[in-house]
Amino acid sequence: TTSYGDVSLNDPKAAASLKASVATAWFAQGNPAKAKTAIAASLAAVPNYGPAVTLQARDLAELGKFNDAMALIESVLNADPSLVEAWALKGEVLLASRQDTAGAEESFRKALALDPAFIAAHLSIAAMKLGALDLAGAKAQAEQLRKVLPKHPQTTYVDAQIAFAGKEFGKAREMVQLLMRLAPNDVGILQMAGAIEGQLGSLVQAESFFNKALSIKPELALVRRNLARIYLRSGQSNRALSVLKPLLGPRSTDSEALSFAGQAHLANGDAREAEPFFRRAAAARPDDQSLRTQLALTKLSRGDVSSALAELQALSAGNTTDIYADQALVSLHLRRGALDQALAAAQAMVGKQGSSPAVYETLGLVQTTRKDLAAARAAYEQALKLDPALFSSTAALATIDMAEGKPQQARQRFEAVIKAAPNNPYAKQALAALLTRTAGPPEEIKALLLEAIKVAPTEASPRLQLIDLTLKRRQYKEALAAAQDAAAALPTDTRVLEAVGRAQMEAGNAEQSINTFRALIGLDPKSPLPYLRLADVYMATGRVSDAEVILKRSLDVQPGFAPTQAALLQLLVKANRPQEAIALARSIQATRPGESSGYVLEAAFHLKLKAPDLAVAAYQRGLAKNPTNPELGVGYYRLLRDLDRRADSDRLASAWLKAHPDDTNFEYQVAVTHLSMNEPELAETRFKSVLERFPNHPLVLNNLAMLLVAQGKPGGLAYAQKAVDALPGRPALMDTLAMALLVENKVSEALVVQKRAVELAPSDDGLRLNLARIASKSGDKALARSELERLRSMGARFGMQAEVTKLLAAL
Repeated sequence: TTSYGDVSLNDPKAAASLKASVATAWFAQGNPAKAKTAIAASLAAVPNYGPAVTLQARDLAELGKFNDAMALIESVLNADPSLVEAWALKGEVLLASRQDTAGAEESFRKALALDPAFIAAHLSIAAMKLGALDLAGAKAQAEQLRKVLPKHPQTTYVDAQIAFAGKEFGKAREMVQLLMRLAPNDVGILQMAGAIEGQLGSLVQAESFFNKALSIKPELALVRRNLARIYLRSGQSNRALSVLKPLLGPRSTDSEALSFAGQAHLANGDAREAEPFFRRAAAARPDDQSLRTQLALTKLSRGDVSSALAELQALSAGNTTDIYADQALVSLHLRRGALDQALAAAQAMVGKQGSSPAVYETLGLVQTTRKDLAAARAAYEQALKLDPALFSSTAALATIDMAEGKPQQARQRFEAVIKAAPNNPYAKQALAALLTRTAGPPEEIKALLLEAIKVAPTEASPRLQLIDLTLKRRQYKEALAAAQDAAAALPTDTRVLEAVGRAQMEAGNAEQSINTFRALIGLDPKSPLPYLRLADVYMATGRVSDAEVILKRSLDVQPGFAPTQAALLQLLVKANRPQEAIALARSIQATRPGESSGYVLEAAFHLKLKAPDLAVAAYQRGLAKNPTNPELGVGYYRLLRDLDRRADSDRLASAWLKAHPDDTNFEYQVAVTHLSMNEPELAETRFKSVLERFPNHPLVLNNLAMLLVAQGKPGGLAYAQKAVDALPGRPALMDTLAMALLVENKVSEALVVQKRAVELAPSDDGLRLNLARIASKSGDKALARSELERLRSMGARFGMQAEVTKLLAAL
């Protein structure tokens, strides 16, 4: 078009031919307006010029006007049956408008009879054969293409398609890699490359190819669906929803995209959001089963639960492999808390599509919700057998490992994934998160995150993890540098900007932090969180009136947002405006009567003003409206014990545990209270009761070990060791273990454990005092003296100076 678009030729036929070629080029560039101008010029030179009329027909076909297009094609072929392009276009129109594969193939073969090297016809026939799962027919057509164009890239492309269809993915990969060197930005090649890598389990590479294809042509629905599938396999459900968003409009009938959206919401644990997507996916299916599913779910949306459930269950029991009704049932039952029914629906899915890893993931989710971890483990393991690259199942199994007190097993899972796929950033992130949770070596965690960032530089989550890691370690300059790097790579990512603002604040750059959060509000004005973060900075810098203005703007954006209301209430308390504070707390109670926050905040306010009776009254009013709310129950119990109302607290505990025998959190709080009140026998009984249901609960194990060690009773060491095994690397738990070892006279082992605890928490002076005790008993008087002198130099800042003096005198 650049070289010949404006060229005029004197010979009419030559001019018509040139302008038709220019029109073809404009169409290829996606500029139909200029293409039509060139067609008009071609027809002006030679009226009814066949190639130009064929281009007119192609334009009509692109607009869906197939009958008009076919009429033009027939007129062209009647006038000149030797026009190859017209025969090929006739085949395309027959295929698109009538699904007439036989007629289409006949037209394509007529084109090839005229020009055996006409690539488009070869490709169309091969695609038809592959679509009909006729691998032999596709291979035969590829062989014909190879005879006339043995080294043409399109020949290699067809061979790659055939290898993919025949599950020869390694062979297909080699061919596509060759093609990508020739045409690195061809979206068709990128799509195939992504599909191949997905089948080979290289999810990161697959994601890269699909994203590149989308950056070139964002409207590619197939690529979006494939990318969503990759994200679901790798446990990135939010990214799946993001990439699917253009396919999920209110009029969308893309059943696969809608189903993926439902799966993503279900993976997020949001059954309420999942249900409408499954409903729409079922409605988009053109069979009676889906229609009946839609009708059942419509009844459900009207509140006719019993009738809807009966119809969905009937659909689930039918002779079909369609699982849309079952998916709807699972999400519905989970939403209602009907876990046994959710399990039955998930098992029905397995019965219908037992070769699909996704159904086993659904089963695993249900079993996890039911707290049947053994069954959940079996389901996720089966999903991995069917799809070893399904990282979401690996992550779910690691979560179960942690729940069962097997952190080393969880770590080994992620390490195995990294060994098999060294460039998998999700496994590196997951391992970093696991090590963070278990107080692993900070440098190892940092190295993993830096590797994940290098592999996936446009992924926000490893960058956010690195910022959080450095902030928690109080490495504010490093945190700020990491945040600035993240912002440079992802300048419009609101999560990254939020992290930048936090890092700036922690590094002492309050004004920069304020500017960042203001910019974040501009990018995301409908979210209350940036306003809340900006208010935090204002409060920290003493700008209380500015903070109040921003918090109220946050509530304008999202009325009733609980964190903003809590922050505003605290501001009112700090500003000594009791009437407004009480009014806000009462408004929270009125607007969200089923939640505990309004009552808890009011009680805290009264306690701050030294009005305990009013705090008690707030809890009593809350429990009167929400008698089963566990946060209110525990909070009221703690308040009564703090006020030394022993009889009232005991009555509450007895009544609560009788009414809620499975509320282990309440019983744990009762046990901790007994411990703090120096009631060891009662505390021991309660801790052991909780352990019967949660045998690997690290905090319960640790507290029970402390209790037994303090009393000189046997068994403390076993509990302490089990607590550390369940949650390794926690200094407080290691401290208990060290003291238990000391009681058992295993002094050298105790010294090793306590040194590691101090290494992990060097600013914890209590750990250092215990280190001095153990070192003294082990005979390492130099270490003991060094630690004790350090503590003595702190003076009144360390409240156990009498113990320090006593230990120094004994050295």
